[in-house]
Amino acid sequence: MDDRWGAGWQFSGSSVVYAAGAGLGVLSAAGLIWRAYARQNSKSIEEWSRGKDTVAVPLLPLESTALLGQEQPITTVTFFSGDVQEAVEQVRSRLKLITVANPWLAGRIVRRPDHPNLQLLHPTAADIDGQLVDELLSIQPTGLHISPSLPYEQLLKACAPTQVPVGLRLVNRKYRIAKVTVVSCSGDPEKFGVLLSLSHIVADGFTYYRILNMLGGAPVESLIAERLMDFHPRMEAAVGKADWAYTFSPQMVLNCIAGVFLGRRARVYAHYVDPVKVGAAKAAAKSDAGVPFVSTNDIVTSAWSNVCGLRLAMMAINLRDRITGVTDRHAGNYESLLWMDEGVYGSPVSMREVLLAGPPYTAHTRPLPGFWEGLTRSQGQITNWASFSEPLALDNCTELFHFPVNLPPLSAVPFECCLIWRPCGEKLGVMVISKNYTRRDFLDAMPLLEDEIAPAVFDTT
Repeated sequence: MDDRWGAGWQFSGSSVVYAAGAGLGVLSAAGLIWRAYARQNSKSIEEWSRGKDTVAVPLLPLESTALLGQEQPITTVTFFSGDVQEAVEQVRSRLKLITVANPWLAGRIVRRPDHPNLQLLHPTAADIDGQLVDELLSIQPTGLHISPSLPYEQLLKACAPTQVPVGLRLVNRKYRIAKVTVVSCSGDPEKFGVLLSLSHIVADGFTYYRILNMLGGAPVESLIAERLMDFHPRMEAAVGKADWAYTFSPQMVLNCIAGVFLGRRARVYAHYVDPVKVGAAKAAAKSDAGVPFVSTNDIVTSAWSNVCGLRLAMMAINLRDRITGVTDRHAGNYESLLWMDEGVYGSPVSMREVLLAGPPYTAHTRPLPGFWEGLTRSQGQITNWASFSEPLALDNCTELFHFPVNLPPLSAVPFECCLIWRPCGEKLGVMVISKNYTRRDFLDAMPLLEDEIAPAVFDTT
C-alpha cells in the first residue's frame, strides 16, 4: 500500500483527497483515531518552542477534520542555474523577512482543550530570529538527488524527504508547518533546486503561491492568519449544499477507489500553451455570445473536459473576492470546487456565464448522478495554479523549470486530471495526467498546445 500511495497523494486542490480520503476509511473513526494519536504524542510545547510559540490561531472547522489531516503538503520544486551559495544567502534573507511578516509560517499544529478546533501555535514577529529561520531551512541535505532531467515519477519519489509531514503527523508534534530546501542538482553543480513545502492544513494553493512568490522576489506582505469562522456555511451556499455533499457521496468515493485499484496506470503529458492561438480562441468565443470575455482557464478546461468526455468535471475555485469579506490577504483554505457537466464545460462561453452569474453557482444542467451512474461514469479534476504564480527570481540566477511534486504516483491516480501552471517564467503550461487517452488525443483536440515541456522529465509515449 505504501508503494501505491507513496509520498504526494494529493493533486492540487483538495478535491481528490476529499474523495479518495473519504473512501479509504470511515471518517468518523479516522477522527477518533486522530484525536487519540494527538493526545498520545503530545509533549511540552514549551520544550519544542523555547517558550516562543505564544500566539494561538484557531483553524477553520474543515481544517480541523481528518480529511485535511490526511493530505500531503503542497510542495513544488523550482530549478535554477547559477551560484547555489549565493542563492542560499538570498533565500535565507528573504525567508526571514517573509517569516517576520508572517510568523504563522513558523507555527505548529496543536490540539488543546481550550478550543474544539485545531490551533496554529506560532511565535510573534519579535521572536523570529536566525535560529528559528534555520529550523525552516534545509541546505544541501544528504541523500537528496534531483535534477531538471529526472523522469517525473522518480522526481516525485526523490522529493518526498523535503516535504513537511502529512497533516495527521503534525498535530502536537515538534514539526513546523513549512520547510524550504535548497540543494545542488546531481551531476551538475551549476544547477540547483529550491523547494517549498507547506502543510495543506493551514494553506490552499492560493496561500501557498503568495508565500512562494515572496520567496521568489515579490514584495513581502503580511497575510491574515486569523480565520473567518463563518466561511464554511457561506462556502456551501456559494457552491450548493448538494454539490458539496456529492464530494463525499458513496458513488463518488467508490468511483475513486475503482479508478485507483482497477484502472490503468496513468501517463503524464506536459505542453506549453501557444499564446497566439489562445488569443484567437478568446476572440472567437467572445464573438459568439454576449459575455464580456472568456479566460484561458475557460478555454483549456472546456477543451480538456470535452476530450475526456466527462460526466462531471471538478474544477477547483478560489472563493476569495467571490464571497464577501474573504480577500486575497486571507491565509488559509478558502477554496472549494464546482461540479460541471457537459452542458457547462461544453463551451468556454457557458463556463464564463456560470462564473459571472454566481455565487451561488449553478455549474451543471442535469441533476448530479445517482448511485449507479456516479459509480460507473467518468469524472475528472482540473485546477489552475497559473493565476496565482509569478516568475521566480534569484539574483544572478536563471529559472529553468517549476514543477509540482505533490502528485500521486501514477499507479494511484483515480481519474483524469489536468493542471494549468507556469513551468517557467511567463510561459503557460498544461499538464495532463491521463489513464485512458494518448498524447495524440489531446494534441488533436487541443490545438492551443504546442511544444512539449521538458521531454526528459515527462512521459514521451
